[in-house]
Amino acid sequence: MYWADLHNHNEIGYGKGSLQRSYALAENSLEVYAFTPHGHWPDPPSGDPELVRAHAEAFERVGVAFPQVVAAANARYRPGRFVTFPAYEWHSTRWGDYVVLFQGAEADLHRAGDLEDLKDFARRRGALLIPHHVAYRRGWRGLDWEALDPELSPLVEVFNEHGNSLERDALWLMLLHSMGGATESQSALAQMRRKRHFGLTAGTDNHYGYPASYGEGITGIVSDELTREAIFDALRARHTCAATGDRIELSVRSGEALMGDVRPAGAAREFEVEVHPLAPLDTVRIVRNGQTAQLWPGPLRPDCPPAGNYLVRLHWGWGRMGQAESTDWDIAVQVRGGSLAGAIPCFCGGPATERASRIHAASATGLRIKSFTSRENRLPVSGVVLQMRGDPSTRLFVSAQIRVEDEKGGCEVRASLDELLCDDAWGMPLERFSSPRLRVGQAHLAEAISFRATWRDPAPGQRDLYMVKAQQHNGQIVWSSPILFANDLSPDV
Repeated sequence: MYWADLHNHNEIGYGKGSLQRSYALAENSLEVYAFTPHGHWPDPPSGDPELVRAHAEAFERVGVAFPQVVAAANARYRPGRFVTFPAYEWHSTRWGDYVVLFQGAEADLHRAGDLEDLKDFARRRGALLIPHHVAYRRGWRGLDWEALDPELSPLVEVFNEHGNSLERDALWLMLLHSMGGATESQSALAQMRRKRHFGLTAGTDNHYGYPASYGEGITGIVSDELTREAIFDALRARHTCAATGDRIELSVRSGEALMGDVRPAGAAREFEVEVHPLAPLDTVRIVRNGQTAQLWPGPLRPDCPPAGNYLVRLHWGWGRMGQAESTDWDIAVQVRGGSLAGAIPCFCGGPATERASRIHAASATGLRIKSFTSRENRLPVSGVVLQMRGDPSTRLFVSAQIRVEDEKGGCEVRASLDELLCDDAWGMPLERFSSPRLRVGQAHLAEAISFRATWRDPAPGQRDLYMVKAQQHNGQIVWSSPILFANDLSPDV
């Protein structure tokens, strides 16, 4: 599974942050990236002339810069290491918003006057059209589901910084923008109840050039290769899952079918589900036609964990409330009596537009992190999940040096996995009550919190969709693209 952000904005348009920093962040924390400048809005609200003017000026800037956008995507493409796609976003009050994702090196900005014009362009160029924030009310830039073309739009973005478009009444409500919240009939789950088949993605959609900003959405893509051709084929085949923030590895199979595939109605309905979370699981469920068909609780932790693969989450940030100040962090991590296998970023971006959080100098014995945190960010903390090989006697040594405006400070935290299996370990770099803080979180044996199960549908129908939703105790969620069982593949449902 490769991790992607296919929807992100910066100063090319009406956001913030440079294109150079956007790519630097993406290369440090993702395998797949598409920068998506705002391209056109053919039907803006006539009653808001200031909004219309500001967007028109931004679209003109994007038009001038689009050759640079395409050139940057092509220059950064590294087969086997980092896949990039040229792309842009098309708004519509009536039909909803789409990301236009090009499959290769050539791309051009087409200012379509309506959705049919956009579809014709996408067909000619072999592009995908991926709608997003679909659960807004129709006419308020929510998706016109009846106009969706499943060939051009095999995927629907169901989570981003707007919130949750898959389920109306759930965590991660759509609260941060001005178009209202989710409406039930527009939600992706309501469309699944109508047995409409589409794959799922999630992308940040933030406007400060911070791809993969934690908690704003990320897409998992199942592909044999990390190339443009293979990744684009996987997207077209709906071999994807949508996650809110934590990179929860999810596998759903039914025979030879992967998530997103289509099987004949008479095929066996036995499913193999495997989840490798980054924190203990609360529930894993199979959702059939938009309704829970099977529910499992997460596994229990062992009382005496043996040697194996461990997960430890580091968090840093907090600091003074109500302040615009930001904290610069230089964090060093050392592992003794074990080894470091990897570090999964959970970095949160924000308005400090040219700052970045990045992992440096990772090895089997440790790593270094340069980061920033701010109360102005979406979250006042950032973090990483350490993947370690060890046993309860393995020890972590974490040191942090910080700077907050003119103040400097530091702290050291030392803890064994045995201690971290029971509690957190903390450091406070400054001698004041509102000091930024560093937390070395509880350790979890990865094998013990992983989940595997099989399930057979006792009452299959003639057209059924099966999606898996896995939710951790910390609220982070992953949804698989549904597998469809049907003989009639007509999109009319």
